[in-house]
Amino acid sequence: SYCINVSKTTGRRIITCSTPIKDGDKIIGIIHRNYDLEGFHEMLAKESDHAFLVDRNGQVAAHSQYSIGGESGKEEEVRDKAEFFTSGKEEGFYLGDIGNGEVAYLSYVKEPISNYVVCTVVSEKKVLSAARQAATIVIGVGLILLAVAIVISIARSEERRVGKECRS
Repeated sequence: SYCINVSKTTGRRIITCSTPIKDGDKIIGIIHRNYDLEGFHEMLAKESDHAFLVDRNGQVAAHSQYSIGGESGKEEEVRDKAEFFTSGKEEGFYLGDIGNGEVAYLSYVKEPISNYVVCTVVSEKKVLSAARQAATIVIGVGLILLAVAIVISIARSEERRVGKECRS
């Protein structure tokens, strides 16, 4: 199991991972480990401007832009109505509401064991800006090639004209 809890020792949000220890079919114990979600926040913040981790119930476990819970953290969020959560797909991307009313491009991957979803977000403006920049480069290269073709055509035409004059 992979449950979000609050540590009674530190008061911080944690994920508790546990699994049974078996002897054949008989459960003889349980092993578990707690992971501080602030560590996930720090990792996401280092890797992305806008990324977040959602648990199997749709609760945001960690976010790159802010800490969640505790005295200085943001209120906990549930995104169980978002397309990345309700699609039934293991991975994907879309332009739309990313779960908090903001419209952007969101890509996601569901981790198969825990069913947690990792999401990254890029604003539509940023994506379109990159597309415009690429289109401008392509148009620029096209114009340069057109100019080269015109120069070559003029040079060949001039070469033919001079060649005719020399023969006459």
